[in-house]
Amino acid sequence: MPDIKSVQSVKLKILAERTKIEITSATGFLCEYKEKLFLITNWHVVNGRNNFTKELLDKKHGALPGFLDLQLTYIQKAENDNFITYILPFEQSLFYYNSDEDFYDESKPLWIEHDRKNEIDLVAIDLTQFKNVCSLPGFKLMAYNIEEEISYTQYTTGISVMDKVFIIGYPLSSGLSPNEYPIYKGATIASEMKNNDEPPIIFIDGKTKSGMSGSPVILKHEFSGSVEGDALFGKTQLIGVYSGRESTSPDVTEAELGIVWKLEQCLLPILEKAIKS
Repeated sequence: MPDIKSVQSVKLKILAERTKIEITSATGFLCEYKEKLFLITNWHVVNGRNNFTKELLDKKHGALPGFLDLQLTYIQKAENDNFITYILPFEQSLFYYNSDEDFYDESKPLWIEHDRKNEIDLVAIDLTQFKNVCSLPGFKLMAYNIEEEISYTQYTTGISVMDKVFIIGYPLSSGLSPNEYPIYKGATIASEMKNNDEPPIIFIDGKTKSGMSGSPVILKHEFSGSVEGDALFGKTQLIGVYSGRESTSPDVTEAELGIVWKLEQCLLPILEKAIKS
């Protein structure tokens, strides 16, 4: 069985709203929060626009996203306590369906965004509402437990500049990748951090490419700490969500810096909003 983090990332194909042609690819990941399952990715992925300038990202077709093609990895328990994995495709409109008038209503997007809208380049899609995704007998989807990930922060020394992180996503086409699992791209924390950083981002230094937008960013602990007696040394912690270079400002792109949106300040408010709605 692959590393558990590998089956929590999700390969996304972004399909045009009218023709369903593939206009780009990206990454998402699964997380659990208060007994609900969510798909997390970037705002610019589902909107098809640069979250800073609102400029259309698809220069080739001039199309906006209308559908997601998700490659979900299910786990099934086999004999002798072994596990086998299955990659199953799942196509979903990005908008709720109006059955009375037989059309997908673009005024009712499927995703939940931050109250600051495009200023925070993150969205969450509640997968719990789709029974064909979450209720496959004998199968299980693995997800980051957000409450557990946040609880780690009180037992650690925090995130520091020069710390090593990994972006777990899909930068390669299927023909070039050795298998169906994501690539772990290493990077280092490139900016000092304060609790009131504005915008609430972390800069990372590391070569990345399109397709990794929406990837989870994890920190591997290299010190001895514990959570209720369980050693943290060598364990990983979700610290945020990567935002691809194509959606950043020109200055950030030229500096070859990547953006990570902070977990507690950016993603958590979206999940809380989703639970309340």
